[in-house]
Amino acid sequence: MRRWILLFEENKGQEEVFAKEIGVSPLLARLLLNRGIRDSLQAKRFLNPKIEDLYDPFLYFPDLEKAMNFLVKLRGSRRKVLIFGDYDVDGITATTIMYRVLSNWGWDVSFYIPHRLEEGYGLKEKSIKKALSQNDFVGLLITVDCGIKSRKEIEYLRKNGVEVIVTDHHIPEGENIPEALLVFNPYLNNYPYPYMAGVGVAFKFLKALGDFIGKDIYKEKGILELVTLGTLGDLMELKDENRILVKFGLEKFLNPDLVGIKTLIRKVGLDKNTIINTKDVIFNITPRINSIGRFKEVEEAIRLLLTDNVEEAEILCEKLDEFNRKRREEVERVYEIAKEMLREEEIENNKVVFLYNPLWGRDAGGVMGIVASMLVEEYNVPFFLGRKEGDFVIFSGRGVEEVNLFDFISNLSNHLVNFGGHRGAVGFSLFEKDYEVFKINAIKLANELWKEVDFTPKVKIDAEISLDKIKSENIGKFLSELDLLPPFGPGNEEPRFKISSTVIAYFEKMGNGGRYKIKIGDISGKVLSTPIFSIGIEEDAFKESSQALDIILRIEKEGYQGREYFNFYLEEWREAEKVIKETKREKTKAILYFLENESEKDFLIDEVKKRGKEYIIVSPRWNKFYWNEEIISPWELKTKLLEKDKIVIWDDAEWFLDEKFSTEFLKLVKTINNPIIFLSNLKKEDRRLSLSDLLGIKNLRIPKRSFNPAFVDARFSKSREKDLQFFEGKDVYFYPDKMPLRIYKYLIFLKPPLMKVEFLKWSKFGQNIILLFGKEDFVYSYKKVQEIAMDLLKEERNFFITQAHNFLLFLQKAKPSEIYSLLV
Repeated sequence: MRRWILLFEENKGQEEVFAKEIGVSPLLARLLLNRGIRDSLQAKRFLNPKIEDLYDPFLYFPDLEKAMNFLVKLRGSRRKVLIFGDYDVDGITATTIMYRVLSNWGWDVSFYIPHRLEEGYGLKEKSIKKALSQNDFVGLLITVDCGIKSRKEIEYLRKNGVEVIVTDHHIPEGENIPEALLVFNPYLNNYPYPYMAGVGVAFKFLKALGDFIGKDIYKEKGILELVTLGTLGDLMELKDENRILVKFGLEKFLNPDLVGIKTLIRKVGLDKNTIINTKDVIFNITPRINSIGRFKEVEEAIRLLLTDNVEEAEILCEKLDEFNRKRREEVERVYEIAKEMLREEEIENNKVVFLYNPLWGRDAGGVMGIVASMLVEEYNVPFFLGRKEGDFVIFSGRGVEEVNLFDFISNLSNHLVNFGGHRGAVGFSLFEKDYEVFKINAIKLANELWKEVDFTPKVKIDAEISLDKIKSENIGKFLSELDLLPPFGPGNEEPRFKISSTVIAYFEKMGNGGRYKIKIGDISGKVLSTPIFSIGIEEDAFKESSQALDIILRIEKEGYQGREYFNFYLEEWREAEKVIKETKREKTKAILYFLENESEKDFLIDEVKKRGKEYIIVSPRWNKFYWNEEIISPWELKTKLLEKDKIVIWDDAEWFLDEKFSTEFLKLVKTINNPIIFLSNLKKEDRRLSLSDLLGIKNLRIPKRSFNPAFVDARFSKSREKDLQFFEGKDVYFYPDKMPLRIYKYLIFLKPPLMKVEFLKWSKFGQNIILLFGKEDFVYSYKKVQEIAMDLLKEERNFFITQAHNFLLFLQKAKPSEIYSLLV
């Protein structure tokens, strides 16, 4: 169970003031405050992001103009621009946009990305020599997603006549900045927003270049899609400039300019989506682009993002899929070994875990970070996984929100050959012979640094809302405000809401997976009509849930085949902290009991008898054949004085949905002070809730299982006798006869049922419902109506005849689909 962090308890009341200041609801103001937005300008930029809000790098990088002049001069010469990138999705997309734009704007360009397993990350002298040997006349090397820590390598390049521009988003090492023509890094020069991806930095550089030479970056194909892909793939926070770029980029994903991205979207099954959100990209698209770099050179991934040929894109997508399958297999292998190794680790006593296995060689290098992330998710403690390469151990580390891994590793730099990374993800290498000493010192440091840090899994809850907030009549404004918050991701997580003191009124499994549709209500028994879904909560948990629960709700906008809609997800619950004192649970006066089938009535009567209670059954007289008890008609009840405390069992409560019946008896029901159990055979959810609202009943009993029968319409069949022969010896029951006592495989109507309610009652006893009556059988049914009507009071008789005649007329003329709609 995660620890609930109630963000709405911080600076309580501040949202009211902020809401008035910026002209939004207190709830939306609270959501903004929770995201660190505290003034009107920030709020405006967040709620209404515009491309024009991006910062102008010329104001912060004094060497930028000099670099632009050099580039313009280079374009007129015979010298080439070499882009040096990285093998992850951020580096691949950054390389792609740099190559595509510079080529389109007239530069002679090529690119080089090192092999992850053979060369490793970043500028290394070996990789530089290899890149230069493959490219003649290089006058300028531009790094993307790397270079900020390559002071020595950049010095080597410049001594050998190659100028360098560094575009990188990694954190610089203090004052140890490379001496290059330009170091374009958002952590430098007090740039307003340092947390961009490598592709975002490359984009800002190209935007500045375009402004300098009179070119519009936004007219270049696929620019915003590529920036979005790299930013989401590197899991950068979605605030400020990242938010702007990703918001507009995601809109492009619905109809992308790039053939490669369009093909990927189709391959992963997102082409029918009306909305493509950040999770769609992160979980479906970026792993495929990342996968190839985990095993070999990434040229095919870049070709996919550059090609305009549909057939080539299809072939390249297949290759990426192949590597993605291989990645999943390798992840599973490494994960299983890691889980086995954990048995030897004192994970409960330490604030960090280091796992090194010599069997994890070069082949595992591309998945170590993935497995580390999986283990962090499972244990909520930082994990470092190490693999062997020659005399070295190379580690990938992933952290939790509460700690800074980069600072942690920096404190251990005296043990390391090299290191780098961010707050939440780092990589480093050390000599294998030093590993044991390093591990002891690293664990000791972690336990000291993070002694007071609580690593309990946490979930941040943005606000507490009432059930009324998500009622159908109130929900429009609420959802329209939530719709201003995407795109969601780090720094702008999907909002989560707490609803206190609820009950699980109903749950139903959907399909074969662990997905359930749920109805929740308040402690008085009132049920919310809005359906809520859950994934990953077991059925037993629903059955064993306590009476009053506090729940966490997440709301997600989704879209498919032209429709857009909001889905509500139950994430977890706990026993309610308190039942609000002002809300006194009413003594249950009435229950609305929806029957699985008619046989339940006998069980219900037995329960009432066991408790020594007296009762009276109110049911229309035309139902006397379905009761083994004395009944009283609603029309008779109007003149009858009920004994105090006698329980009223009111049958066929769905008749209240008939306007004439409701007009006659609803006022009568309101005057009855006795406990009432209303019985109904309704199956449709909206009809059930309409009946509940009409009767003003909050306490519902809904069947936990229900099925929709198959349906065959053989009315007016010319081969009736032959049809009947098919059912000889089979599990079959026929109407009209006595009411069945169990469910049969086939339930056949040999005569038209007299009423819709009767049809519904009988149909609950058949897995397959078959109508096998002809025109002559309607004569029987009309005669039966007259026969029953003889025993009814005048008002009841008139009502019965009208309803029966209307239904029989319906059965004569209705289409099969109209009849079947009554059964589901």
